Amino acid sequence: MFKNELIGSEIMNDRVMQLPAMLELLERLVNIDSGSMNVAGVNKVSGILTAAYQEIGFVPTVCFHPAYGNTVILRHKEAHYPGLLLTVHTDTVFPDGTAKKRPFVSRGDYAYGPGVFDMKASQVMLLSAMKSLALENSQTLREIEIIINPDEEIGSISSREIIELRSSGKKKGCTDYGARGRRGAAFFFIREWAADAIKSGYLAGRHTRGWSRKRGLTRSRIWR
Repeated sequence: MFKNELIGSEIMNDRVMQLPAMLELLERLVNIDSGSMNVAGVNKVSGILTAAYQEIGFVPTVCFHPAYGNTVILRHKEAHYPGLLLTVHTDTVFPDGTAKKRPFVSRGDYAYGPGVFDMKASQVMLLSAMKSLALENSQTLREIEIIINPDEEIGSISSREIIELRSSGKKKGCTDYGARGRRGAAFFFIREWAADAIKSGYLAGRHTRGWSRKRGLTRSRIWR
């Protein structure tokens, strides 16, 4: 067996061992109402996760917001300049009371409940991955910074500037979704610096059209 196959086997065995605890945590998180405007709910979810990360050596920085909930920045205690930024969010699109009406249930290989996919299962999976790295005392932990975002479903109103600031200088970034078949939309703000090229006609026939940041969405499409 090659070394990478052996490592992969060990990781899979570790995942199997963690599965009961992962499902227990997932049930706990899904059964908390944490719609975007439920500050107590999103803070409760992030509080549970933050405590779990602290157990494996992560140090939290909590950015308090009274209207939208807390944004939590997590770095391993031995991290200095992590190059990878991972973002996850605690809010869901479901109204208060949904967790009581439609609580977590697991049937076979599938789990159901409000926010089980978007994105409480992803929260559990990311935490599990970090636990595996901690068990192996992996240096990779020193390269990771995690942001737990309370208001992604409504455009990251309170957390956007924090995410933008923490993204500066990072080599890579990722939002952790754990399943396939997801639809969605993305909005981008594109800046172009080409004053000399414009004067020379290099960008002739090229136009930009977009929405203003003042409308709460940032999008720009380049047409040729």
